[in-house]
Amino acid sequence: MQIDLSTFRARIDSIDDIILELLNRRLKYALEINQIKLERGQQVLDPNREAQILERLKSYNDGPLSQEGLTLIYSTIIAESRRLMAQARTSDGESASGDAAGRGA
Repeated sequence: MQIDLSTFRARIDSIDDIILELLNRRLKYALEINQIKLERGQQVLDPNREAQILERLKSYNDGPLSQEGLTLIYSTIIAESRRLMAQARTSDGESASGDAAGRGA
């Protein structure tokens, strides 16, 4: 039995819905981590953690997504996390740069 194009498109649409839900969940967790770090006076930005995330995912990736594509996607996700965290800090009265008390995003 041959599956038609609309079936594949519906499957992709379903996957896209799940990806969007998971991305929003991930960003909410990042915002929670941001708040915890701020309350504890810890530096928010952690480039080592970001590098660990990318390395872990690269080692897990069996394709067909290329390593470059994976890096681009997760760099964008991390950039959006940073943007939201900076926005949260600004709305909480900290400076937009996040460097009050030596903390970044």
